[in-house]
Amino acid sequence: MKSQICCSQKLILALGLKPGALPYQEQGLPPLSTWYADIFTFNHRKCVAFYNPSTGYGFVAAYLVKKQLQNLNQQFLRTYQAAMTTDGVSATRMEELLGTMAEPNLCRTTDRKARGHLVQAVKDCAWSLPHADVTDPKSVERQGHLTLGHGVGGPFMAPLETFSKYVGEELMSRVVILDRHRDICEILVTLEGVEPPIYRRILVPSLLTLDRVHLVIQGAFGWTNSHLHIFLAGTRKFEAIYEKVEEYEGEDEQFMDLAELLEMGAGSAEYIYDFDDEWRHTIRLEKRYVSDEMTGPTCMDGSRSGPPEDAGGPDGYEQMLKLFAKPANRNYKSLMNWLPEGFDPEEFSVESANQRIYDMLRPHVDNLITFA
Repeated sequence: MKSQICCSQKLILALGLKPGALPYQEQGLPPLSTWYADIFTFNHRKCVAFYNPSTGYGFVAAYLVKKQLQNLNQQFLRTYQAAMTTDGVSATRMEELLGTMAEPNLCRTTDRKARGHLVQAVKDCAWSLPHADVTDPKSVERQGHLTLGHGVGGPFMAPLETFSKYVGEELMSRVVILDRHRDICEILVTLEGVEPPIYRRILVPSLLTLDRVHLVIQGAFGWTNSHLHIFLAGTRKFEAIYEKVEEYEGEDEQFMDLAELLEMGAGSAEYIYDFDDEWRHTIRLEKRYVSDEMTGPTCMDGSRSGPPEDAGGPDGYEQMLKLFAKPANRNYKSLMNWLPEGFDPEEFSVESANQRIYDMLRPHVDNLITFA
């Protein structure tokens, strides 16, 4: 079966070849038989980004010396196998996919759109690789793969999901909340004005941007993402720009990460959800550490169920709980009809909280690993 690596002109020159010596790419090959490649410099060393235009899936070969560059096929196969291993591709299917690319032809690119996406992929790599252990090429390659293969920029909402369809195996469920770094903030998020306390202790990647931290808090407390929100720290405010309202002139939350937010607030910040009910959450950093393994947002423990939407804020929720405790009250039946089925104000489940976090983040997996 034919396969090809479509090299940028910059890469062709780095290989010591003349662009005119290579043929143009062939059209009509199977989706996983055509890959685009470009060379870039990181930490004063040469790296090559590989990108599949049919899926948006990609990975990086890091710190290549001249001899390795001249054997580009081998570097492609090595990093392709490492990427598929990370994503849980079965050994049998991996062998088949590697076999289809065993001896790819080097060629010039003709698809301007795909070439543009490759340029964006290289920018994404340059943006994210400093968060790896830059002394370790394997760490750099892992970071590069999670940047490209799991989606940061480019046209694909979820490259891994698209890639898994062509692979024929369900890979998304294994890695959807996998983050590309190990720098973790353990935070305690407490709902203000409610007694007994309602809180969640959550592990969050330090460099997760606030638009994703918002979804993590929503899932952990059982909110439904139905209202506006804002983050406050020090004298600064951050919000979703498409939700901007006059009384909250905040900055774009997509360009601020959790660690920096907490630093500007001396270890704490505030998250407000639903400006009518005004549910205020205090976010307090308990500790920050480097994990032994890659991890994603995880609720560790908590107390009590989050209030239902539109409960009227802390005061309204307090009145609701008083009525909830009086089945003989004539308004009790109306309340039970309004509450979510099975609602128990004292119930809390780590498993349910993490499932809700997963459900909140999954539609946004393209930006889950985005850094500010």
